[in-house]
Amino acid sequence: MNSTEPKVSVIIPAYNAVGFIRQAVCSVTDQTYPEMIEILVVDDCSQDETQQVVSDLMQESGKENRSLRYFRNDNNEGVAATRNKGVKEARGEYVAFLDCDDWWAPEKLEKQMAVFEEDGEDVRLCFTGRELVDADGNSLQKTIPVPARVTFREMLKTNYVTCSSAVLKREMALAHPMEHDEYCEDYICWMQILKEGGAAAGINEPLVKYRMVKGSKSNNKRKAASDHYHSLRILGIGAVRALFCMISYAYNGVRKYT
Repeated sequence: MNSTEPKVSVIIPAYNAVGFIRQAVCSVTDQTYPEMIEILVVDDCSQDETQQVVSDLMQESGKENRSLRYFRNDNNEGVAATRNKGVKEARGEYVAFLDCDDWWAPEKLEKQMAVFEEDGEDVRLCFTGRELVDADGNSLQKTIPVPARVTFREMLKTNYVTCSSAVLKREMALAHPMEHDEYCEDYICWMQILKEGGAAAGINEPLVKYRMVKGSKSNNKRKAASDHYHSLRILGIGAVRALFCMISYAYNGVRKYT
């Protein structure tokens, strides 16, 4: 990779994100990671002023090793297709995902990239803990811890990897594009990757600020459990085993957010 090419491409899918997108983007430009980072905002045909806010950000001066690129879907395609478009347009060796209503602690990428450098090929993706905040960005004084390592088997009963914390090789993201917006598109992707072997490495620090927005999947426990079941069936898990895992998922979900 040339020194002028980014090491990490951060993909931010955005839809009607005028109230959040600046904070998300600025949390990436403020990262302590010293290597080149590019930020790809992929606008899923927003009907608000998201594009103008991103345009303003592109005009503002930033760090020399940070670049901001903007793409817009002609039609509303959903978050999975929007993230996939970002992966295809990315130029970095690694890709990181950040939902437009979340933001990062400054040291997030630096700590995650150190994991890849230390642990090598066994680590298929890296994720972190998160702090829950309300719709206005105020802390709810609740953090979600994560284990140091998880495998495919351990991920059957619960999803430890929140999308806004995930970092992985771009080639792996290309090989396993996200699908099934109607269920758990990111979880299915992580499981397809881990099914091939290796592990996901967790950093047990709340390096993601995770906004609890009304109507989100994480706030609808019944739908989240049902989506988990259907996601497992898509992955080829038998009905009985998937039902058992769904019950475990629902139990862990209640414990996680209360």
